[in-house]
Amino acid sequence: MAPSEPGYYPRSFSGADLSKAILREVDLSHVQLEGARLDSACLAQTNLSGMDLSGTDLHESDLNGTNLSRANLSHANLNRTNLRAANLSGVNLANTHLDSTYLSGANLTKANLNMAILDNSDLSYANLSEADLSHARLTTVNLAGARLSEAILREAILSDINLNHAKLDLTDLSHAYLWQVIISNTDLSQIKGLETTRAKDLVIDPLTLSRFKGTLPESFLRGANIPASSQTPTDS
Repeated sequence: MAPSEPGYYPRSFSGADLSKAILREVDLSHVQLEGARLDSACLAQTNLSGMDLSGTDLHESDLNGTNLSRANLSHANLNRTNLRAANLSGVNLANTHLDSTYLSGANLTKANLNMAILDNSDLSYANLSEADLSHARLTTVNLAGARLSEAILREAILSDINLNHAKLDLTDLSHAYLWQVIISNTDLSQIKGLETTRAKDLVIDPLTLSRFKGTLPESFLRGANIPASSQTPTDS
């Protein structure tokens, strides 16, 4: 395709100022974007799979439904970015700060969020199966309906979190910190490392307690101000 033809995009936007650019539904997977400014850009439903976007400024950009699978977004600025329903499977978000980021319904399976910081972000109904959130810090994050099956949250900090109806099958919470976490309509029976968590001011609904097969760790119950004697063990 010649440069003069509609839909032509150069192979390199390195260092370009693309803030507020409209690149909706464009395949940019083979375009170089190192050092480019993409803040407030419209990249909805764009193909950015496998791209190196580490350290890129994407704050307040629209990436709704965008394909970012296997992309490198470590240290990227994703504050107030719209990533609703985006494909972030296998993405590298290690050491990334996501403040007021919209990730509801996003696919984050096998994503690397090691040591990521998530503040005031919406991850409701996101798929975080097999994602690595070890040492991550989540503050005021909505995880209602999120799928965290086999996710790793070892030594993660979860503060002011909504886990209503979240899927926690084989989720690893070893040595995680849980403060002011709402756990309702959720099955805790397959969580790993629950007895090693440090919990305080938890809110656990009776339905969640009744679903647990066996006896919840006493230290975990103390974090919800529930006396261990009030729990009636159930058979497997």
